[in-house]
Amino acid sequence: MIRKLFDFNTDSQPYVAGAVVVCCFDARIRLARDEFLQRYGVAHPDLVIIAGGSLALSSPRTNFDRAFVLDQVQLAIRLHRASRVILMSHSDCATYGGLAAFNGDRQREWHTTPVNCAAHLRSSGRNFMGCESNASSSHSIVC
Repeated sequence: MIRKLFDFNTDSQPYVAGAVVVCCFDARIRLARDEFLQRYGVAHPDLVIIAGGSLALSSPRTNFDRAFVLDQVQLAIRLHRASRVILMSHSDCATYGGLAAFNGDRQREWHTTPVNCAAHLRSSGRNFMGCESNASSSHSIVC
């Protein structure tokens, strides 16, 4: 038997997403993610939440992970006219071996992950309707 547990009415009006945010599902980073989005004025973000977050682009666990993230980013751009793609990763992500995978070196971990993620998004060969890391564009990729 199926039972309704919660009823919530949403606004049926279309919206423009302030960004597509690719992030990890780790509950420890939710507060920081939300604070970051609020601080930088990202209204109505479309969230792509997957184990490892943006690392699914540079170091996917399966062949499906990268394609899934890229498809979700494309959909957010097409359906909600998102003008930015924000790639978030966090230190000590268990999906990729945590900080131990970098021998405890937080600097190496930090320099390795966001740069690789952005490079894979740019070189994916997908049409992101103008989303690029060029500062002169109205679209941006933020790491």
